[in-house]
Amino acid sequence: MKRLIMMGCFITLSLIQCGDNLVTGSPDVKTLSSNIEITDTRISAGAFVVEGTVENTSKDTWYPTWYVEADFYADDTYKLKFGGHYTSKTYSLAPKEKTLFEITFIPDQVMVADYPNFAVKNLRAYSRNND
Repeated sequence: MKRLIMMGCFITLSLIQCGDNLVTGSPDVKTLSSNIEITDTRISAGAFVVEGTVENTSKDTWYPTWYVEADFYADDTYKLKFGGHYTSKTYSLAPKEKTLFEITFIPDQVMVADYPNFAVKNLRAYSRNND
């Protein structure tokens, strides 16, 4: 019985997480006017990590939930793409305000340590069309 309850919880949590699973690079979002700067890239615990700041350069406040996404590459030639990931923000950001972000990406079928010179590009801030 305990095993069935745990299995049910696992399935429920998986479904909840899948419901918020966004695809990076999707055209079905509203791109927000922003200035995004990378302040650090590193490998940590088997993952690629990018940190930076994002500034709201529009005339409108961004309301929750909004996102910052990035694509991850083997190096700065940008020829071998591993994929992308995002982070969500659950607070408002007024015009000319900045905030920090961190995106952690664990690629499939790649030994992260083999790519110490990984690169990041295609950063953008966005909201879902229905948010």
